[in-house]
Amino acid sequence: MQKEIYKADNIVEAIYDSDLKSIIVTWYSFDSFEHLRLCLEAQLDCAKNNDVKVFVVDTRKAKGMLDQSDQDWFATNMFPALEKYKTKAVITVLPQSALTLLSAKQWQMTGNSFGMDFIDTASLDAAMELIQNYI
Repeated sequence: MQKEIYKADNIVEAIYDSDLKSIIVTWYSFDSFEHLRLCLEAQLDCAKNNDVKVFVVDTRKAKGMLDQSDQDWFATNMFPALEKYKTKAVITVLPQSALTLLSAKQWQMTGNSFGMDFIDTASLDAAMELIQNYI
């Protein structure tokens, strides 16, 4: 069963899929600091209250870059919480934008020091197949 946990038109949509024990986030823009943090906090709240094993971060259509304060927030807030909640993997569907790809690679490098797998894939279908390895 799927449940929307956050949505901002033309920026981001996040759903929790209880059958897949996954949060699937589709990003369209990283240019909104406000929505970035609100969405991340909604994801953490969902992970805290549910058995979330995998995060799928679909950045295929995303534009923009995360600034350094956002990257730092991943290191000090997001990834420690995911480790605490026993998240097993973060799967990134790679973006088409080269600048957005730089941001994705930076958060993955930061996250590698935490106790979960970070996996890249080219398609959402491939990401959905990978989920099966963790649930």
